[in-house]
Amino acid sequence: MVTSSDQLGLADDNNRVLVYGSNGGQIGTLLGSRPEVSRTANLLTTRGLNGELTLYDLQTLQPPAVNFDRRVVFSTFSADGKRLLVLSAN
Repeated sequence: MVTSSDQLGLADDNNRVLVYGSNGGQIGTLLGSRPEVSRTANLLTTRGLNGELTLYDLQTLQPPAVNFDRRVVFSTFSADGKRLLVLSAN
């Protein structure tokens, strides 16, 4: 489970992240697991079944132009939420 100022993301057992708004209604379903949120940048990451990392804009729930299609072994946002560290298996 991850939260932003007005959204909640819950990972389920079907490789999905369910995103709920502050009113309690579901506003989206994203593919992946292990969500992480940067409240500062208003971004959310998910991991795919093959280890790929997808970065989503929390306002639109759309992925920006940057995707990490290699197997990612570690990712985390910095403490200030302005940077994302990604380490791939390569």
